[in-house]
Amino acid sequence: MNAISVEGQQVHYRAQGAGPVVILLHCSSSHSGQWAPLIDLLSPHFTVLAPDLHGYGRSDPLPLDGRPYFERDRAIVTELAAKYGPQVHIVGHSLGGTIALHIAVKHPEILNSLTVIEPVQFCLIEEAGIVSQAEYHEISSTVFGLVRLGRARDAARLFVDFWATDGAFDGMDAKTQAYVEQTIDRVCDDWAGCSRHTPGQICIGDLAAISQPTMIIRGSETRVSARDITEILHKEIVGSGLVELPGLSHMAAANRPGAINEVIVEFLNAQTPEN
Repeated sequence: MNAISVEGQQVHYRAQGAGPVVILLHCSSSHSGQWAPLIDLLSPHFTVLAPDLHGYGRSDPLPLDGRPYFERDRAIVTELAAKYGPQVHIVGHSLGGTIALHIAVKHPEILNSLTVIEPVQFCLIEEAGIVSQAEYHEISSTVFGLVRLGRARDAARLFVDFWATDGAFDGMDAKTQAYVEQTIDRVCDDWAGCSRHTPGQICIGDLAAISQPTMIIRGSETRVSARDITEILHKEIVGSGLVELPGLSHMAAANRPGAINEVIVEFLNAQTPEN
């Protein structure tokens, strides 16, 4: 693991390979380790960077200073791009996908291509008035409530089972359960930053400005709300590709990465023909 100072916070990241730079952004309650198989696939042809976002893995906690997570985590990407870039390909899953979208809108000058795997940009379905936003409101408010009641383990169980399947949390090993429980406060910060009322949030009208090659990936068994978000992205980002992988749920990029990684590698190779 390497380390970099980002706005006074210590951020750890994995770096491997040589060639065009790819930055991999993990999902909530995860860390850079989720990308280990993809790092190995890409590193023969790319410089692959995978940070632990604030409050995850080995990185310092997310500062609670009134700024949403996406401003803090976005700074990690811009710092890494300044160090290794200046332009980078970005791949983001779930939470990481929202940060990737923010980079595409706010810092397009550093972006070569964009790959998002079911980004939880719930503000888009809120803005569009789509009924599946009820899923987001129910799960986020319940997780918040359980955390406030001091029931972090119950909140962790609900969060994991929502995105995976009923019983998924109880099927995890004790170390993974403890990590999810330990990071559930940061998950609450993630939920808070998904609202369309969050200052600095992106909206549907911002998406048309994304001109870089874009790939959107989802599983056929994902949540309706996640599916609706990908539909908005595909409609609004001109020229974007949309791939649906059969039998996969929201967490497949972390726990069943094989088919997803194949799509990512093919897309990135197409952006750098010399590979």
